[in-house]
Parts: sequence; C-alpha cells; structure tokens
Amino acid sequence: MNLAEMFALDSTVVTDDGRWVSEHHERIARIIKDYEPTLELAYIPPDKREPGDVPFAVIHRPVDKPAYIVLTADVCDERILEQLFIADNKQGDALSRLDAHNASLEAIKMKEQLDREEEQQEITESIIKSPLNTYKHDGVTYQ
Repeated sequence: MNLAEMFALDSTVVTDDGRWVSEHHERIARIIKDYEPTLELAYIPPDKREPGDVPFAVIHRPVDKPAYIVLTADVCDERILEQLFIADNKQGDALSRLDAHNASLEAIKMKEQLDREEEQQEITESIIKSPLNTYKHDGVTYQ
C-alpha cells in the first residue's frame, strides 16, 4: 500500500500549523512524543526534499543543543517505533528485535484504545450537558 492509499483509508486531522495529516501518522507522532519528549516525527514535503530523500524523519531536539535527525523512513508506520525501540535496546539480538516489534504494535493498539475512550468520554460529557432528551452521534440516537 502506498502513502496515498494509506492516507485515503485513514481519517485525517488538522495539525497546529493548519496542515491535514493522517490520523495514523498523528498517533505515531504522539507515541514518539510520549516515549521521549525530546523526539518528534517530521514530514518533509516533496518540494523540500532532495532526490532520494525519504519523507519522514524522527528528530531529536535536546535542551540547549542543536537538533539532529535520529532516523529516517519512507513510510510512517509501526516500523518507525520499532527502529526507535531497537536503537534504545543495548543488545541487538533477535529476541530484542522481536520484542521491539511487538512493543511497537502494542503501543499503537494502546494509543488507538485511548483515543476511542477519550472520544467516548467527550460524547458522554456532551450528552450529559445537553438540554435535549435525545442526542444523535454518528447515526446513533441516545436517550
């Protein structure tokens, strides 16, 4: 699946700078930020890339030091997290790589579940505050 297909299948969200990004990309960026607050996921637009450059990078912005690229990737998926987790492990054996892969998949699942729970909490709060007897959300009527 190419990036355009993944972007079309996923919901989109607006970033602070007004750009639309895939919800999946935004979730991975939040996982990276939760994992290490000085790291961030960056997307390099095609017009800013040199030939052969990849579109995604994880940037480390240490306090009082210049920022630098930790890793680059051609797609934004769990493999970025896996690379971060592997780089953080001291041993490079197969078990560590498998653990890093499983941890990256689990981190995405947990963040998706947290997002669903937060959305449900917002819906519940909105229903409670509503003066109406019925409330409709995503085609479901609550009473």
